[in-house]
Amino acid sequence: MTEQVNLCSMTGFGRGTQTRAGLQCTVELKSVNHRYCEVKVRAPQDLGHLESVLKALVQKKMHRGRVEVSIRLESESGDVARPRLNLEQAQAYQRLFEELCTTMEQPVSSLEPQALFQMPGVLTLDSSPTLSEKEVDALVQDTFLQAIEPFLAMRRREGIHLRDDLLGRLETLESGLQELRELAAEEPVSLVQRLQQRLEQWLPELGIEHVEPQRLHQEVAILADKADVTEELTRLQSHFQQFRGMLLESGEVGRRLDFLCQEIHREFNTIGSKSNHARTVEVLIALKAEGNKLREQVQNLE
Repeated sequence: MTEQVNLCSMTGFGRGTQTRAGLQCTVELKSVNHRYCEVKVRAPQDLGHLESVLKALVQKKMHRGRVEVSIRLESESGDVARPRLNLEQAQAYQRLFEELCTTMEQPVSSLEPQALFQMPGVLTLDSSPTLSEKEVDALVQDTFLQAIEPFLAMRRREGIHLRDDLLGRLETLESGLQELRELAAEEPVSLVQRLQQRLEQWLPELGIEHVEPQRLHQEVAILADKADVTEELTRLQSHFQQFRGMLLESGEVGRRLDFLCQEIHREFNTIGSKSNHARTVEVLIALKAEGNKLREQVQNLE
């Protein structure tokens, strides 16, 4: 089997660190399973304008998973960058608030300091006296790009392990399918034997000496038709083939594989409801357990 693997896990971690002009930037990316692609950025307030840019970069690289991006700025000596109050910005917000109160004919009042602190640009980080705002932004984005490479690499490595595990479980299911075929072929013979045993028990009690062979064959044919699982076995084979093919595809396949797992489980249930063969029931129990493990692993895939 080729080593080119396109599947990715939804679990990953990556870290990047860069220092410029005494300012150290650390970016960490962590992701866990999620139905959609959800990105949350934790960063100093004065870097809020970069949030949409970083989210777009993450969403361009992946399809599913909850990702947390953490950004930290500190001096090279280890001191956390100190916050600085932009008094002019705070006063500008206050003036706008007063203007709004006047326009809406409401009593003019002052904004609470806590509310002002939450306004964009009021609190900034005095991160580096030698770096401009654009240079700090460039530092953060470069560090982010450094962190996202090991993050994506880990997701790919996890994808390799998941693919190998899924292929192994799929082989187990395919082996079980072959045994189900063999048992299904024996089902008519088993039906005849069970019916004959019951007739031998019931006929003397009913005072009947024998049953015409033609009638017996008709009853066996009816029972065999009800117990026939050819369609279910054919669909299972098709599901397994599609599953194997999707494991070699790229992009987002997790949802489709999860749907196939549901259909596989449905076919197992249908076969179980049609069969009275003890060995068939035993095989189905084992296959359902393996199918549940298959689905649990699929839910880790992007």
